[in-house]
Amino acid sequence: RTGWVPIHYFYRCIPRAELIAFYRAAHIALVTPLKDGMNLVAKEFCASRVDHRGVLVLSEFAGAAGELECGALLVNPHDTEGVAAALEVAVQMDEAEQSTRMQNMRSHLRLNDVFRWCRSFETGTLLAPISAPTESVHWTTVAAMAADKL
Repeated sequence: RTGWVPIHYFYRCIPRAELIAFYRAAHIALVTPLKDGMNLVAKEFCASRVDHRGVLVLSEFAGAAGELECGALLVNPHDTEGVAAALEVAVQMDEAEQSTRMQNMRSHLRLNDVFRWCRSFETGTLLAPISAPTESVHWTTVAAMAADKL
C-alpha cells in the first residue's frame, strides 16, 4: 500500500489525551528497552485499553516485565529473530486471547497501584521477596535496611 507506515516514531512531548488516543489506536505496543527502571509506557498502554484489546510485546529487561508477564509477550531485545517471532504472534493473536491477556494485566495493575506501592514503604515490604530468594541474592525489607543504617 502506498503511503502506509507500519511504525510511527515520535521524538517530542505528546499531550496526555493524544497519547491515550495513540495507545487505544495501536494494535501492538512494542516496548523493548535494553535496560530499564519501571517503564510506565507499558503500564500506560495497558491502563488505556479499556476495550481489553491490543498486544503488549515487552522487553524482559523492562522493570515492568515481572508485573506484566501475566499477559505480555516477553522478548529479549537483543534477539531480533525472537522479537520478530513475537510480533508475528501478536499480529495473528485473536481477540479472545488479546482480551484474556489484557484483562490479566489490567487486573494486576489495578491491584498493584501507586497507593499499594506507597503502603509498602510503611510496612517495610517493598524489597521483600515475591517468591523464595535465590542463594546469590540477599533479600531484606526496607525496615531492616533502615535499622542497619541507623
